[in-house]
Amino acid sequence: MDATNEECLILNKTIYGLVQSAREFYNKLVSALKDCGFQGSLVDPCLWIRHFDQGIVMIAIYVDNCLIVGDDANIKNVIEELKSYDFGLKIENQLTDYLSYKIIANYETKT
Repeated sequence: MDATNEECLILNKTIYGLVQSAREFYNKLVSALKDCGFQGSLVDPCLWIRHFDQGIVMIAIYVDNCLIVGDDANIKNVIEELKSYDFGLKIENQLTDYLSYKIIANYETKT
């Protein structure tokens, strides 16, 4: 194209999807979490909790990232359930950083 040409293109949609796509993803994720037995927190709409016999699993949602905390066996169970919803999950093991926060695991229990 000639550098002196003053024509331009106007995009009718963004290249990466509609503005509402983040909200639609959140709605789909929340629907899947409810189907899997999770309940939303009363204090934070981004925190979802599910009770198991062995303990609880908590999922913190930030845009399209989720941090799952709980017993290893229960976490694996939840991940397998969520795989059926076709989210294209990317599983990160041994998390040391999340949203620019350094994660330090302390496995000592105090009685």
